[in-house]
Amino acid sequence: MTDGPITDEDPELLRATSRAVQYGVIEIARWASRKTTLDRLRPLVPDLVLTDLWLLLALDEHGAMRPGELAARQHVDRSTVTPQVRRLLHAGYAVRRPAPGDRRAALIDLTDKGRGVVDRAHLLADHAFALATADWTAEDRAAFGDLLGRFTRAIATLDALPIAAQETGGAGTD
Repeated sequence: MTDGPITDEDPELLRATSRAVQYGVIEIARWASRKTTLDRLRPLVPDLVLTDLWLLLALDEHGAMRPGELAARQHVDRSTVTPQVRRLLHAGYAVRRPAPGDRRAALIDLTDKGRGVVDRAHLLADHAFALATADWTAEDRAAFGDLLGRFTRAIATLDALPIAAQETGGAGTD
């Protein structure tokens, strides 16, 4: 491991850009967790919590999967997903069905009710995106989507954040 970022780019420019992204992500998280935003989401899933909606969105994006796969995809322990899956099943947003080729395993999949919640969540997000980017060009919106997708796919592959020795004042860790 090196003591600094692995890049040919100007370190000051890299740092400034990194800070802009960090603070941007923080602002998005703040917006998403504001009471007014959550109040708008509440009618979508009145009997669930927000993290349950994330599971519904994951099932919509990736299809039916075993609870362990769902936990891994969400980067949480399986014991965290188990009560959430129970809530989804109990509320009728998801269904458990046998896994093809393995009668002992079960897949969790969306029901029509769950798909309806996902569709409404997407419409709400589309509306918020359209309002937030109303003065952007179509090319700017597309470029933002492409770059954000590229960034999230890349950052998802990081198992841990490497800490440079120069930043911590001690030996670097992986």
